[in-house]
Amino acid sequence: MKYKVGDKVIPRKDLLLGVDYPMADNPEETNDMTKTMLDLAERDFLTIKYVGRQYMVEEADAPWGWTDSMFVGLAT
Repeated sequence: MKYKVGDKVIPRKDLLLGVDYPMADNPEETNDMTKTMLDLAERDFLTIKYVGRQYMVEEADAPWGWTDSMFVGLAT
């Protein structure tokens, strides 16, 4: 996994609704961008709260799965 719990990550600004985005270390592990996730992606950064097969972020009020390719990288 590329990120760990507590990391602040920058969401990509070019994410598209309904598109599947893969994990870097397992391209077969994907998740699609939902409207709620797209709204969250407008933020400057998101905080990783759980790492499993995908990431969960603190800012979400539902367990939406995020993948590596949905993020630009770490926020400084």
